[in-house]
Amino acid sequence: MMQLPQHHKPSKPSAPSCCSSWIRRSPPSSPPHKKPGGGGRSRYACRLVPLLVLTIYSVVTVLRIPSSSLVVTTADSRVERREDLEALKTHLPSNQNSLEAREETRSVASLPCSAFINGEAGYGEEGVMCCDRSHYRSDVCYLRGDVRTDPSTSSVLLYNAPRGSSPEKVRPYTRKFEDSIMSTIDEVTILPVAGAYNASASAGDGGTLRRRCDVRHPRGVPAVVFSTGGYTGNVYHEFSDGLIPLFITAQRFAGEVVFVVLEYHYWWLGRYGAVLERLTNYKIVDFRYDRRVHCFDEMIVGLRIHGELVVDPKLMPN
Repeated sequence: MMQLPQHHKPSKPSAPSCCSSWIRRSPPSSPPHKKPGGGGRSRYACRLVPLLVLTIYSVVTVLRIPSSSLVVTTADSRVERREDLEALKTHLPSNQNSLEAREETRSVASLPCSAFINGEAGYGEEGVMCCDRSHYRSDVCYLRGDVRTDPSTSSVLLYNAPRGSSPEKVRPYTRKFEDSIMSTIDEVTILPVAGAYNASASAGDGGTLRRRCDVRHPRGVPAVVFSTGGYTGNVYHEFSDGLIPLFITAQRFAGEVVFVVLEYHYWWLGRYGAVLERLTNYKIVDFRYDRRVHCFDEMIVGLRIHGELVVDPKLMPN
């Protein structure tokens, strides 16, 4: 007999277990007209689009910010630090003009002579004459203005000298504590002349006309006067009493200085010519035998010394 198909009531779907829903959730079945997995890729692509747009927007926003507000160049920061440091050092605005004005307005009388010898006093005022006799090894005098040599009297004249200036005598050698050896060193007399040089003056004024310049050295090229007498000839003393003090005194001029030498020995130049060429760009003047009048705008008579064969960096200018 033919059996009739039995109709069963559709069973109610059982309530999903909460545990099973958290443990595993089956992906929905794909529509029959799509390949399996195609819908998942579409959804992932849709999620990536807004992230990509947000990333592009962020990059464009950052690039639109002016770079000057974020980056400080090395040059700018260096200039600012330098200006700040200068302002702290001087307690004044770090404008170069104000610093120069401050140097020019300082009173000469308020400065020690060593400030002029070391080049720390500036160049704003002429008619300066002073001597530093504080060191037990040497006396050093400084002149600035119209300075002229007079080899006939072993003198140096400063025209338009400060009022009240008195003549000074210096033996430009670095063993002041040894009277016996210093007595053999030629003495230089520094004569202040109250008025300026007058070319129309008569010869009866003390010989002003006879002191016209035979050699006028360039402005800004000073003279350093010293002696190669004493113990010169002994290698130790040639360095300790001569070459090292000469370096200490003259190195700040970087070659732009003229050496005026008393008791000059030509063999000394032959022996140390290579050293002297590093200290001066000019020919040496023999003070005793060069009878011409040499004119300078600055002069140092004598040599500074730090000690026996010593160069103290803390005492060196610059």
